[in-house]
Amino acid sequence: MPGEPNDDEDADVSFHINYARPFIFALEAEPELAAFVERFKPMIDDPQTNEIRSDYSRDAFFRGWQSGNKLACKDLIQGRAAKDQAKLTLPAAKSSAT
Repeated sequence: MPGEPNDDEDADVSFHINYARPFIFALEAEPELAAFVERFKPMIDDPQTNEIRSDYSRDAFFRGWQSGNKLACKDLIQGRAAKDQAKLTLPAAKSSAT
C-alpha cells in the first residue's frame, strides 16, 4: 500500500530554486534539503553536474547553484538596455547582515 514503510515503489521528487536570486535563497533552502536527504536517502540526479549519486554534499549544492545562478544573472544583465539597471541585488555582505 502506498505510504507504508515497506513500500517498494519508487517515487520521484524534485527540488528547485529559481536563478537570478541572492545567495541567501540557497542558504535558507539548504537545511531543508539536507534534512530531506538525511531522512529519505534518495539517489541524487544533479543536472548541474550531470551526475547521479547517492551522497549529498552541502558544498556541491552551493557550488552548483552558484554556478547556474551566475550564468542566469549574466544572461539577464546582458539583456538589459541600460547599464544602471544591471544591479539586481545588494552585495552579499549587506544582504546577509543582521
